[in-house]
Amino acid sequence: MKRFLSMAVAMGFCLTLVSGVSAGDDSGIPSWLKDVNFKGKFRIRAEKLRNDNQPGNFLRDRNRLRYLARYGFDFRPDEGLKIGFRVGSSGTTGAQPGVGSQFVTMDDGFRDDPLYVDLAYASYWPGVFPALGMEITAGKFNNPYTSTGIIWDSDIGPEGIYVKLVPPSLKSHKISLTSGYLVLQENNSGGGGTTASGIQIGRDAYGLAHQINAGGLMIGSIEMSGWATLYNWIRPSLTQLAQANMAFGNNSNDGNRYTSEFNIIDVGLKASYDVIGYPASLTFNYMKNDNAVANPGTGKVEDRGMVLKSTLGKIEMKGDWAIKSVWSRIETDALLAFLMDATYFSVGSTNYEGYAIGLTYALTDHSTIAVNFYDSEEENKAGADPDQQTLQINYSVSF
Repeated sequence: MKRFLSMAVAMGFCLTLVSGVSAGDDSGIPSWLKDVNFKGKFRIRAEKLRNDNQPGNFLRDRNRLRYLARYGFDFRPDEGLKIGFRVGSSGTTGAQPGVGSQFVTMDDGFRDDPLYVDLAYASYWPGVFPALGMEITAGKFNNPYTSTGIIWDSDIGPEGIYVKLVPPSLKSHKISLTSGYLVLQENNSGGGGTTASGIQIGRDAYGLAHQINAGGLMIGSIEMSGWATLYNWIRPSLTQLAQANMAFGNNSNDGNRYTSEFNIIDVGLKASYDVIGYPASLTFNYMKNDNAVANPGTGKVEDRGMVLKSTLGKIEMKGDWAIKSVWSRIETDALLAFLMDATYFSVGSTNYEGYAIGLTYALTDHSTIAVNFYDSEEENKAGADPDQQTLQINYSVSF
């Protein structure tokens, strides 16, 4: 906790300096400090979950209050260099911070809640090949990969390194290429053998992710854009999550070893247009795991996922509104489940079909109220399929 207090003090000190600069007193202040950009977010959530046809007492109906908080900054000490840092709240998995959700459930007898490092990265634009528009980012960073928000939980900050190319000559076509090495877990070096919990020493878990984006294609008044991504997850069973019997819906041999490997193709196509003067979009997303094997229980290869998402409106200032609807069907081994947005189906993240609808309204320039409803049903279960309905009311402040 002392480390986090020190971080908070340091950020407060920087904020004081920047405030002095904005007031006109910039004597002795480094020029780069004038460009420090502070960002924060707070969200309070009331949530009701209803679970039907659950086996035994696996999941009960729940009513809970939760909150999310994060605060950080980024700055550019030199041309072509950017540093970012952020701390935030987190749900927990045992003694570890939660992988996806930063929401903290109010249920711990008023005990203090910890903060965790949420982002810590450096981005560098070399400039040696200006025609490529190259960016190199390393550390724990914002997710650089376009998606519909199901394949990745929006709160996850991947760790590792990526290279992104945005050629200026192709700017009108909005073409970019992103290639990354994403670290899941380092399991010691060399030696071989296994630990007491069964982790193979010297066999690291990581991912290789490559994406191409394109856009700017006009068909009448409709703008088309899209992406294609290849995710190759290497030995994900060796992560602590898998070791803790958290397959999260994926098939497993013994509760902590995935039956399938994960070599996932993710393709999306988005149409953006206006409806009576309001921005709208329709997105189709298809995913397939080329390395999935047959489900031991059903004998079927459950390797595909589909998402259809529509939006209307956009939040920019007080009085703005936006609505969304999402239909999704994710088979058991289509995606690596512990990275997904479990809001859609917290019973297991994968192996479900369902829909979501939501309405957001801007109360002020920096705060919104939102109501979201999710209804999902688990598939491939004997008897009645378990299903879940979730109602959320969110109040959010961003600055």
